[in-house]
Amino acid sequence: MNSSHWWDPQLEKMIVTAQAMTDPQARLALYDQMQAYIMSQAPYVTLYSPIMTTMCSKNVGGFYLHPVYDFDPVEYWRK
Repeated sequence: MNSSHWWDPQLEKMIVTAQAMTDPQARLALYDQMQAYIMSQAPYVTLYSPIMTTMCSKNVGGFYLHPVYDFDPVEYWRK
């Protein structure tokens, strides 16, 4: 869950609490609080965001340009 490896005792407590919750709405509300808390602490700052240019042949099926993740060639096929 904490892929940034930033450790904060208050955040850790919220993570453990959220993992144990059975009410989806309450868990979602706690996740919202966690995100607001992380933003208020500003544990890291994005220094740059690379620009990527992508092209795909019309002969390739299943291609989807995801806004966050890299390509997954397993999902593509030749038309």
